[in-house]
Amino acid sequence: MVLQDTPIYDKTTFGELKSVFPLSMDSTGKRDIERRISCVTKFLEYIEQMEKELPPGFVKKYGKVTGHLLDHGLKADLRELQVALDKRPYTPPR
Repeated sequence: MVLQDTPIYDKTTFGELKSVFPLSMDSTGKRDIERRISCVTKFLEYIEQMEKELPPGFVKKYGKVTGHLLDHGLKADLRELQVALDKRPYTPPR
């Protein structure tokens, strides 16, 4: 799943993705994990909406991309990240 290679046709969704897309915080290229999670979640919501617009025969034959991604690791990865974030001590903004 690559956000940068996926055309986003809905202007509202594009704006929302752009607003949560994490920019690099420093020269190392590190990005805020919470914003990364928000971006992935918003992107998945967009893909799920696009899947609803596909012809039923297409989904029946090939399945849903989002279902495959979630069932093959993404759901567990997002859950693990959230657990780690919940355990992280609070750091006030700079």
